[in-house]
Amino acid sequence: MSLVKAKKCYHCKVIEELTNTKLVALQHEYGNLQHYLQTKEDLGLYSANKQQADRFYKVIKNGKKYPLSIRNDLIRIEHKPSTIAEYWV
Repeated sequence: MSLVKAKKCYHCKVIEELTNTKLVALQHEYGNLQHYLQTKEDLGLYSANKQQADRFYKVIKNGKKYPLSIRNDLIRIEHKPSTIAEYWV
């Protein structure tokens, strides 16, 4: 199996005005990813994120934090400039 390299990579941040529900869900998923990468123990990590982690992160350094990568089939990026952001996911 050959890996396909990304054609585009968008770096983004989460705006501070997240609802508490979305913030808790994002923190939970990020924490579960960090735990899975360090221990390979799944605490409820979303299956697509687990698959992506297994494919993408070959060497894991102890104690290092890794970004949550999201597969293209799970998102839609729209160009809708506003005062908050130029692109929306």
